[in-house]
Amino acid sequence: MYRTFLALALALTSLNLTNLPRVSAEEKGENAADGPWITSVAWSAEGQLAATQSQGLLLRPAQVVKATAAAPAELEVVGEAETSLWSLLPISDSQYLASDYKGGVYLFGDGEPQRFTSESRWIRALAASPTDGEVLAGTEDGKLLVLSIADKSQSRSVEVGGAAIFDIAVSQSGEQIAVALGDGSVKVLSWPKLDVLKDMQAGHDALWSVAFVQEDTRLVTCGAGRTLGLWDLAQGKQLLSIASTSDWGSSLVALPESNLVVAGGLDGVLTVVDHHTMHSVSRESRLESGIWSMALSADGQTLAVGTRKHGMQLVPVAPWIEAGKLAAESAAQEHPPAP
Repeated sequence: MYRTFLALALALTSLNLTNLPRVSAEEKGENAADGPWITSVAWSAEGQLAATQSQGLLLRPAQVVKATAAAPAELEVVGEAETSLWSLLPISDSQYLASDYKGGVYLFGDGEPQRFTSESRWIRALAASPTDGEVLAGTEDGKLLVLSIADKSQSRSVEVGGAAIFDIAVSQSGEQIAVALGDGSVKVLSWPKLDVLKDMQAGHDALWSVAFVQEDTRLVTCGAGRTLGLWDLAQGKQLLSIASTSDWGSSLVALPESNLVVAGGLDGVLTVVDHHTMHSVSRESRLESGIWSMALSADGQTLAVGTRKHGMQLVPVAPWIEAGKLAAESAAQEHPPAP
């Protein structure tokens, strides 16, 4: 399994050391990485991809790169940072925000990267704010930051919890923000006030990713517990685990116009589940490299996957949508609706 320095860096968070994955002898070797390590991937425009590319040590230089969907392996360097980069957010077709291991947030584009003015520790999560011109950032010490793009500075900071924020999700309505934390909790905050609406927990394994589903009434999470959890916001709790993953779940994507969610694992396996029927739809290990990040194209047809050893990979989602329809029909026959 592709266990590397990020697992060791997680010791700096609230994770229990006994839960940290081990680095194999093979991975410690000089030739452990077969290709670029993509720690974060995103779509910047139709047919255009952007990503952060890091190396095997936290303090080594890293790059923001771009590529086309037609040739995802042909990476063009946009800019370089002094230390590893972990989260990427395109803000235009040619400008990108990226966070580094030391807590910095930089604007990459033409010329040298421009650093934002903020007081923060390692930022693992970046997300577009519901308000234009602002960005949300989650820190290692549990703070949710609001950053102004125009001012390149921090405008607000809210203490969410004592554990690292691993992911940030914005509801479709733009009225709620969900954060997944390293202590196994999920916090839901109002926007724009950032009042805590829900504080939920069902265990202590780190949650790495969170997504709103079912018209913002529920959440799906994945993480170190190797399960996909379904949470109900009205009840303020996790209802149940709807699926298991064969390794840590690092990234979630909800597919539009369906009830499907895709979880990427550190073993390279893609797990597709119907969060309405709670039936498994697909489990694929085609990537053969640990998954660190996923992003869905604007047309909802292609999943971009950032991997540990094989750069950016593109996966069509149409077969999953069709398989999901068949699985839902089968589930309806097994459990017909009450009269």
